[in-house]
Amino acid sequence: MIRELLSIARARDLYELAQLATDPHIDSVLELCSKSDAAMHRLREAVELFLGPSFSESDIPSPRLRDEVYRAGALAALVLAVVLGPRYVRTFAVRASKIIESFLASVGDEELQRLGRVLGIDLKIGAPCMLEIPQYIDARGDVIKTCFRYAVKLHHYLIAARSLFTEPSWKLTNQVLDRGWVYIDRRERVSRLLAERFRQIVEDKLMGLYRDSESRDYFQSIVEKYEALKALLNEIAKPISDTRAGTPATASEGLARSERVNEAAFGSIDLSSLTSVEELIQLANTYFPPCIQKILNDLLNGENLSHHQRFALATFLINIGVDLELILELFRRAPDFNEKIARYQIEHLAGLRGSRKKYLPYSCATMKTLGMCPGIDCGVKNPLVAFYRSFKRAKRSRTQKRGSGERPRDETAVS
Repeated sequence: MIRELLSIARARDLYELAQLATDPHIDSVLELCSKSDAAMHRLREAVELFLGPSFSESDIPSPRLRDEVYRAGALAALVLAVVLGPRYVRTFAVRASKIIESFLASVGDEELQRLGRVLGIDLKIGAPCMLEIPQYIDARGDVIKTCFRYAVKLHHYLIAARSLFTEPSWKLTNQVLDRGWVYIDRRERVSRLLAERFRQIVEDKLMGLYRDSESRDYFQSIVEKYEALKALLNEIAKPISDTRAGTPATASEGLARSERVNEAAFGSIDLSSLTSVEELIQLANTYFPPCIQKILNDLLNGENLSHHQRFALATFLINIGVDLELILELFRRAPDFNEKIARYQIEHLAGLRGSRKKYLPYSCATMKTLGMCPGIDCGVKNPLVAFYRSFKRAKRSRTQKRGSGERPRDETAVS
């Protein structure tokens, strides 16, 4: 499976990438799956690892796995991702990168450098250290130093880490730089950097196939050729439920419920009766501040949110009163969604687990520092305040229009 994933990164053009999907052993495996339930079961497991509704790193098979069906499953998932479109392409790229990151934990320095070259990253490794920097003096007066074994070319680091910059530990200002190299102290950070670059390359290449109509049609023809792929396509393409248990509410009902405002306390707007992600999206398009809208849109588009983005979105939704089950339903759109972990984290942020402390969203100043503010000055200090003001302003406008006899523009739907 690792070989197939690395072949995607190595492919020089769309034609070569498309040829991967017609590897001779894939044909024989897919034919086998049409005759053997056991083979079909393993193929489904492999495809769901890349495109299924949830993902756990414990599901990643051994890096040395040579199972032919699993190997074919990686390329079958590639074909299905291109046919299904951007959200599935991003999901495939994220999960493939996590498999590669897991693989890197077991390889030696030479293999790590070789993969760096495949990904266009110039990586140097020293033994034992390339650079030592004093950090502090301990109680005995000894100088404690940090050993930096790894170094990456500056411009390669900027390319590979660009989507990690919402995490302060990856910002260039927090790195050790010397003569055009970024020095890294821990092996796991190098693995994360290479895996992230792998994700970028795979996503870009598969999106290129999706945007090219001839390539997309070619991949569609591959699906049509095999019953196993058609069955998997139908299973994977089932939409994620937007509605929790109970009768779905209409958009107008959702708006009416969301207008229940407790005037006695700042921002205590009751949104607990919203019943679907669709209602939440409609509400967001009208009332959410730009920073939260952007994070929400990234999630819905299949982007893999950073820890800080997830924290900002989850705490914002919790504090405006959205039901925790609906927040969990929203996070099912994450390419690395794991229900057990996501539920625990949401309940922890809501004060139901751990320290029992309910967390507030980041302030606007922190959002700017983390690079999550789109640059629009809302004139507030916290995204919650922007939401509260927007909601109250719209409610006041509707009240004034009703008083004048004019029908409010958004009385029957959240737009």
